[in-house]
Amino acid sequence: MKLNIEDIIVDERIRQTVGNIDELALDLRVNGQIVPITVRVANDGTYHLVAGYRRITAMRLNGEKTIEAFVIPEDDEETLLRMEISEN
Repeated sequence: MKLNIEDIIVDERIRQTVGNIDELALDLRVNGQIVPITVRVANDGTYHLVAGYRRITAMRLNGEKTIEAFVIPEDDEETLLRMEISEN
């Protein structure tokens, strides 16, 4: 599903650095987005990033307005934390 990047809330992350984001941004410009990010839908209908912090950061750097995302209904904080850790 394509989502507007501006509609995705990025809460506090475990990963504090994004590494060489310029390299990823270039790759996304050349090859496009291959792997969707993962977001959850909060009770108020807002989208919150679960996995894909580097990808969404690079897409924002590239000036992209939309991003491919898997949308999950999961709201169990422990499960979401495991997903974030596992993705990294």
